[in-house]
Amino acid sequence: MGQASTTLLPRYEITITVNDNDATAVTASDLSALGGKTAGTVTVTNAVAITGDHDQLTAALVTAGTKVEVSDAAVTVNDNAMTFTSFQWNYL
Repeated sequence: MGQASTTLLPRYEITITVNDNDATAVTASDLSALGGKTAGTVTVTNAVAITGDHDQLTAALVTAGTKVEVSDAAVTVNDNAMTFTSFQWNYL
């Protein structure tokens, strides 16, 4: 992701579009930081390559207040210590 200032105080409702080229490496923590800087919508328009641990990815793609809208991206989870007990299986 290109260098840009993310100092916006207070949280204004600004629409932001991230249009880096397909396969550009972007960290989930950078995306969630950007999502947290505006009360508006942050949209990622191309197939970027997002990496981060499960907490960082959750903040970037799920958590209200920091998430960004992504329609086409490759996501890599890079948790260091994944164990079987890290998963919860729910059967209905």
